[in-house]
Amino acid sequence: MMKITLIKMTLFSKKLYALNAVLLFLTTILLVPSSLQVKSKNIIGAGASFPYPLYAKMFNRYYKETGTKINYQSIGSGGGIRQLKASVIEFGATDTFLNDDDLAQITAKGQKALHIPIVLGAVSVTFNLKNNSKKLNLDGSTLAEIFMGKITKWNDPKLIALNKNASLPNQPIIVVHRSDGSGTTAVFSGFLAYSSPAWKKQLGTGKSLNWFKGSVGAKGNEGVTAQVKSIPGAIGYISLNYALAAKLPVIAIENADKKFIAPSVATVSAAAKKLPKDSRISLSEQPTRANGYPISTFTWIIVYQDQNYLNRTRDQAQALKNLLTWMLTDGQSETQPLHYAPLSTTAKKVALDIVKQMKFNKKPL
Repeated sequence: MMKITLIKMTLFSKKLYALNAVLLFLTTILLVPSSLQVKSKNIIGAGASFPYPLYAKMFNRYYKETGTKINYQSIGSGGGIRQLKASVIEFGATDTFLNDDDLAQITAKGQKALHIPIVLGAVSVTFNLKNNSKKLNLDGSTLAEIFMGKITKWNDPKLIALNKNASLPNQPIIVVHRSDGSGTTAVFSGFLAYSSPAWKKQLGTGKSLNWFKGSVGAKGNEGVTAQVKSIPGAIGYISLNYALAAKLPVIAIENADKKFIAPSVATVSAAAKKLPKDSRISLSEQPTRANGYPISTFTWIIVYQDQNYLNRTRDQAQALKNLLTWMLTDGQSETQPLHYAPLSTTAKKVALDIVKQMKFNKKPL
């Protein structure tokens, strides 16, 4: 296994982190009050980096229109859920719905978690091969072997068979993955577990996995993007928005109809299924047909149904409900320019019905 020296700060990563610093200035604060006794014009949230570019744009616009500031920390889905369960934020953002253990912990506190889908997005598979601009194809089982460390060269016969018109070099594959608790990892691993019995048995699914020795870990979609951009021969999984912003190529993934589909707003929309009433559905762990991209996902904001906790006021609860309603209506216009798919009319109705379940002191808002 060749030794990899991580490039801590390339020109690209400097620009990427500079961009995020600007977004963080607009949308985050450093200190989260333990009592949530904040002004009603401030709303505190944390979680997924997957939708962060969209949320930053939405929250900045909402502040200009309403004067309500949303302080959002892009710390990963796992971190957002932990902070929500600790009741130090008003909403958690996640790319995967809460599991039964998480729900049981919240129920034990006398609460109910509401899953509010905001948009859909693609987990894209991106790579760094010099002088290779041709589109690449992969199926789920081959992709699993790469991320298990079983396929180690770009000119492996299995890759050549799937990409007969591409010139694949005799070059090591360097796998880059998330090092933090990540809903993006949960979506990606869900697809690989669905596609590969070996993956399902060895690594399974979840926000954090036991990756093979020699793979490279990075924090957030931002970190994985920077490492793939910096390391020749690298491959990683990131939100489509990050890949396009970094001008990284994305791989077409085979769906259940044996079609190789590249991620886009249209192909993510085509992958969307009918939402159940609680909105808890994993698109990447079921067959994707027609022109749907198979590693697609809803991304959710999670809130407590009864907003009367830790000395919160009814005004604070109403402000949060107003924000969520705006994100599902006027805010949807921000999705497609940033390469996220808006909710369908049916999905939007399900989401708005969930928002209407919010209460304060057991009374509807």
